[in-house]
Amino acid sequence: MTIEINTESVSPQERFRYWRESLRGLYQARVQTEPQTCSEFHATLSEYSIGRVALVEMAGAPFTVSSDGSSVVAKVTALVQLSGSSLLKQDGRESELLSGDFCLYRSRRPLELNLQAPFRIVAVRVPEDELAALSPGWEQALARTIPGNRGAPAVFLDTIRSLQRSRDSLEHPSSEGIADSILHLLAAVVCFINPHEPDCCLKTRYHLERVKKFVRSNLGNPDLNVELIARAVRLSPRHIHRLFSTESMSLMEWIWAQRLENCHRQLRQADSRERSICDLAYSWGFNDQAHFSRAFRKRFGRSPTQARTCVGAD
Repeated sequence: MTIEINTESVSPQERFRYWRESLRGLYQARVQTEPQTCSEFHATLSEYSIGRVALVEMAGAPFTVSSDGSSVVAKVTALVQLSGSSLLKQDGRESELLSGDFCLYRSRRPLELNLQAPFRIVAVRVPEDELAALSPGWEQALARTIPGNRGAPAVFLDTIRSLQRSRDSLEHPSSEGIADSILHLLAAVVCFINPHEPDCCLKTRYHLERVKKFVRSNLGNPDLNVELIARAVRLSPRHIHRLFSTESMSLMEWIWAQRLENCHRQLRQADSRERSICDLAYSWGFNDQAHFSRAFRKRFGRSPTQARTCVGAD
């Protein structure tokens, strides 16, 4: 946990002022509507980091808050209504949220949020550029009420509830993998509510296939790595890692597997006997014979020499 605010920590007469100043300092947000009785005001806020994703839980008495969109960091926030109700306004759109609903909004655009009744919300903040890369039609989903009762939105809502239960153990090296999953789930939500966007759900697959096509054509290059591939396909290394985050292997693991499969296939061809095993391994990008032999045995359960000897025997 990185931030915690609780109005119970100050005297009743100071609670609303403390809350107003805290939100202004943290998020450059302005509380517009004061409660009828400031001494009865109460609210809590907790913010947790999950890798590059932030999870903000907030609960309390009704109030209205606004932002001028002057945030220096471009984020998209999924505002999840757990209880009570809210009305969010941004860029001429309105989203009315009841329990189980959520909506998306941008940190760099002015907004007004009216929190009604005793409420509980969770705000999930993700990098705007990453969501945009995964979902071409993401802007069409902004400030729209998204019921969390079926399909990808229901899975996203269940995930947020699970994250709440596990929040005390989320600061871990695995948190970046969880952040990747949250981003991909939000991309799936965008696809779900924009089913007619032609390439909404295909863009990730398209870029993944571009990367794999380049790799297959350059497996013999021993210097093949993420940076070289990123320059060739004009994507960032981080974007490429994200593309493989839902695959069964990382990019480099997949490259080694492809090299080994090609070596294994060629060793089992009768006409490969004219080439040494060392030469064949080098032709597929291996530059360490001992490492190649160990990796080959681990993957296929036998040495390269044994694989060649078994040609025609099995």
